[in-house]
Amino acid sequence: MSRWFALGLAAALAGTAAAPAHASWLRSELRNFRTFPRLNEAYRLYQNEDYAKAREYVEQAERIDPSSERAAVLKFNICDEQKDLACIRELGLAWQKRAPSKGLGTAMLTYLAFLDGRDAELVRLAPKALRLSGLRAPIRNEIGEAWGNSLIRLGRTDEAAKAIAWMDSHQVAISAHNRKTWTEAIAQAAPQPAVETRSAPATPKSPQAPVQPAAPKVAAASPAPASPAPASPKPDPSASPAPAKPKAAAAAGSTHARRAAARSPRAAPHSPPAAPPPAPAQPPPTAQSEVLPLIEAARYPEAVAAIERLQRAGRLDAPTREGLVLTLQGRDCPSALQLVPPDAAAPLTTARQQLAAAYCSAEDAARATRHFAAAQSLAGSDTALASQALTGKAHSLAQQGDAAGAQAALAEAVRLAPNDAQAHAAYGYQLKTSGAKEEALREFEAAWRLDGSRTELLPELAWLAEQLNRREDAIRYGRAAIDEQGSIQRRLALPDDEAQRRLFGWRRAVQTQEDRFNWSANANIRLDHGPDTSVPLSPVDYSQYGGSLNLGASYRYTPLGAQLPTWVFGRASVGLEDRSLQTDPENKLLGMGVRQRLSQNYMVVGSAEYLWRKSAEHESDAMLRLSGSHTWGGDWNPVDSQWTYANIYGDLAWLVRASTYYATVQGEWGRQFKLENAPFKATLMPYLSSNYSANNDSVARADVNRLDVGLGVALQTWHREDKYRAPAISQRLSLEVRQVVAGNSTDRHTVQLKWILLH
Repeated sequence: MSRWFALGLAAALAGTAAAPAHASWLRSELRNFRTFPRLNEAYRLYQNEDYAKAREYVEQAERIDPSSERAAVLKFNICDEQKDLACIRELGLAWQKRAPSKGLGTAMLTYLAFLDGRDAELVRLAPKALRLSGLRAPIRNEIGEAWGNSLIRLGRTDEAAKAIAWMDSHQVAISAHNRKTWTEAIAQAAPQPAVETRSAPATPKSPQAPVQPAAPKVAAASPAPASPAPASPKPDPSASPAPAKPKAAAAAGSTHARRAAARSPRAAPHSPPAAPPPAPAQPPPTAQSEVLPLIEAARYPEAVAAIERLQRAGRLDAPTREGLVLTLQGRDCPSALQLVPPDAAAPLTTARQQLAAAYCSAEDAARATRHFAAAQSLAGSDTALASQALTGKAHSLAQQGDAAGAQAALAEAVRLAPNDAQAHAAYGYQLKTSGAKEEALREFEAAWRLDGSRTELLPELAWLAEQLNRREDAIRYGRAAIDEQGSIQRRLALPDDEAQRRLFGWRRAVQTQEDRFNWSANANIRLDHGPDTSVPLSPVDYSQYGGSLNLGASYRYTPLGAQLPTWVFGRASVGLEDRSLQTDPENKLLGMGVRQRLSQNYMVVGSAEYLWRKSAEHESDAMLRLSGSHTWGGDWNPVDSQWTYANIYGDLAWLVRASTYYATVQGEWGRQFKLENAPFKATLMPYLSSNYSANNDSVARADVNRLDVGLGVALQTWHREDKYRAPAISQRLSLEVRQVVAGNSTDRHTVQLKWILLH
């Protein structure tokens, strides 16, 4: 496989569609018109060997249309010229995920394995690329020959014979020279073929210029837009050779020339014998041919020694050294660090070498910071590279606890590269950590506008919008995150269980934001006889031991922010006779009031309520109330088959006119078990409970208190959900037995059937 492969990918992809399957035709055409001038300019700059600027334009086109194969191919060629192997790896992996049925991503990774000299990896990838669609014959032939050469070098001759047969049956052409070489090696069953020297041909081809898209259809009365004129395309590399670039050595020859020589006819039988020609002079070994086999054989100390020797002998230049260091970075970080001191003045060092060493110094944040600083210094006018160095430097500073330094570095990165989505995203994360939510949201939105493929930002956007009380934005971003759940899971490499938990959390957040109106209905039926004394209906649910039927409704406002909601509510209750659903007309309660959450971090609620209670001493009264609660495992769990539930609750209420109080503390602990065969989401939960309550709400104003312990079992169900919304309705039906263990209450034992329906 030669560098012709990298440049030939453009021809292999000519005419492929760029629009995603879900986009409309017009939207696709408009996107093509936006990307065309950028790709055209990127191609022109690429021809002029201004690779850094060309990369800026092609990355702009990528952000507009992440599914553009033309942009991907041009970026691949640019990264190859820049010897940016990390870029090629990232691009190949991204396209494997974006288009798993096509061979583009796998072909890129195959080429990368060739450049790195990783024959075993090439042998793994090449047959995958050949079995996928989207690659034309010239590229398939190059991949096939690289596959065979790697098998021979690895001594896997049996597999090589099978590979030849497979390629013959799948129209993958093999040159006569390679076929002869492989056949001889198979016949001899050579266990350790020599490592083939890899060198670039003298006449690399340029990628095909982007094809001008067709104008979108418009109404008859509207004039058609003028299309920009494309740059003159280069010849198709698969058709005829292009003139050599000035920097290429003409004497090196091309892959096709070597193959043509191998296929040249022999002299006729009647020709007089000629003296054998002198053997051609072997070219001197290159640095790559000396070092890459050592890296491939995992002989890293010898590879480091060879690089240092070549550098002392003056046989190494900075770009070649950079390529070798980047290859080592992917195989053995200690060796790369041995070659790259954190010093911008080190001989033959480059910004990318310093970046490679910085990434290898993940466990040593201080050293990584020095490498990133050196990379920033060496980046010069390459603002994209300087921004990358500053972003990495910020991460290392943050690891060392220097939040201010990290924030300053990221602010500088955004200033240098305002179109760098990574810099904006990193700045957003740093601002979010420091509590600057408004500024963090602004940076995340900028990153999302610049790079729509960064779907992992959507949950951050939704959360920050909710925190900042931007309800419509929170819903929009939350729904978008749900749509992109699969992409987010891939980009964050989340395990399936964690991805499902996060998805349910996003759905719950959307449902909570959308539903401002809430209601409840509950019934408490006493199954045994209580004391004969008449007790008015308790205004506090947790202190209600008699039977009751209750309805309530509330509307949520957020004038103080989404984390400090305000509820306006109303409720009605009526007492029930023991062991029946018969109401007690003399025991009724009506109330209306306002609740206010008092803490962003804890569920602490204060309320003021007007009450009307029939049979109480003061039928009309006002109640001031402070309550707090916390629940673990109360909502549906999308992953586990069983989980622990716990709840604690505290309540203190004061009736103004009656000058009486209610105090309650309650706890529950249970274990939820999913009912897998139920037609809806359901769990069965045995639980323990304990409750302490005290009040003096009686005619005699006597203090009554009790401490209960109880056992119960509850059936809980969840209903009304869709793709974007978690279940909006929950229902709980429980049977509970309580026994008083302390206190002066005459009611010593209760058996209760409770039903609660919540929206």
